[in-house]
Amino acid sequence: FLMIRRPPRSTPSSSSAASDVYKRQQQGWGEVRGTYRSHKPEMDGVRFDRLPLEEPERILQYFGENVFETVIHSAAVTSPDDCEKDPEFARRVNEEAVRLLARSLPEHTLLVYISTDLVFDGRKGNYREEDEPNPVNFYGETKLRAEEAARLRPNSVVLRVAKLYSTESPFSSSFESWMRDRFEQGVEIPLFKDQYRTPLFVGDLARALDRLHTSQPRSDLYHLGGPERVSRLEFGLVFSEIGGYDASLIRPTSASELGLVARGQDCSLDSSRFCDGFGFRRSSLEEGFRKMMAGEF
Repeated sequence: FLMIRRPPRSTPSSSSAASDVYKRQQQGWGEVRGTYRSHKPEMDGVRFDRLPLEEPERILQYFGENVFETVIHSAAVTSPDDCEKDPEFARRVNEEAVRLLARSLPEHTLLVYISTDLVFDGRKGNYREEDEPNPVNFYGETKLRAEEAARLRPNSVVLRVAKLYSTESPFSSSFESWMRDRFEQGVEIPLFKDQYRTPLFVGDLARALDRLHTSQPRSDLYHLGGPERVSRLEFGLVFSEIGGYDASLIRPTSASELGLVARGQDCSLDSSRFCDGFGFRRSSLEEGFRKMMAGEF
């Protein structure tokens, strides 16, 4: 899944953030084009091209035939558990595709690579760009190596993004949709009390990408998370309050109880470099949920 743009014609792709980014192209980005792997999305005014990132020859062919002003790469095998189950596929998609893309693009094309807060081990939290990454799972390792490949290329920016929250998109369901469905069905919702992130409203990511595309970035590495450090449990409690759901359905649990692949305990991000540099304001968790539930971005 890529998000790409070019002068009179633009191009993004499919990811949890993509649908909000596509909306922004209708506000001045020109033509926005997207890519997909297996299930072609349908969105008014957006052309989608099939581009399996595990096939190097297809990447070379696609970018040999198409020239873009900006390429926003948001695609990945994003589940740490899925990466552990099929590490070779995860390596090809998450790492090798980025390495090939970075070598294939002309110098005038801006590459924005979307990375993750899970490149950190979670031992201290409030991570700044100067802090040393130390991933604790294979997903984080592939993303870190992809970052390194992207940053070797001039005219590239790595944006480490915290956990995103949104409603469903044409590309996938969301954690928030899963919670909503369980609330509406009256089913118990187990939420971690011992893992901390800085959740980011997907509409804020779309606006941040707009800033990177229309401004001249002064750094090749930025962090972007929401303004609040919360656990999944706290996240769910705010969601239930804003949505008017029964919070008694939420059951506090520990990540270790579910036997999942290791994640850092506190991967919260310090986003000062981006916010100060671009004069950027992020939505609070309450604001973000209200926008999300109203269908705004």
